[in-house]
Amino acid sequence: MIHLFDHHGTMLHVDYSPGTPITLHSVHVTDSMYRPVGPDLTIMLHNTLVPIMATAQNALCQTFLSSIIDSIEEDVPHVPN
Repeated sequence: MIHLFDHHGTMLHVDYSPGTPITLHSVHVTDSMYRPVGPDLTIMLHNTLVPIMATAQNALCQTFLSSIIDSIEEDVPHVPN
């Protein structure tokens, strides 16, 4: 499946398989037609942290890939068991 992830105006084309857990296959920047271009960024983003809450003394962060997965989970309707 494909998910378009917007990070501050930069669109990322995320190829993934749904399930528990979600499996990410690749993450690419998109061109103006929303097509994936350039190298797969998955390995680089695996160790990249993004702040999710900051105070004057410290910040709470998560990995960039976790942010993408959170976005996918928000877009996927949840079906009760």
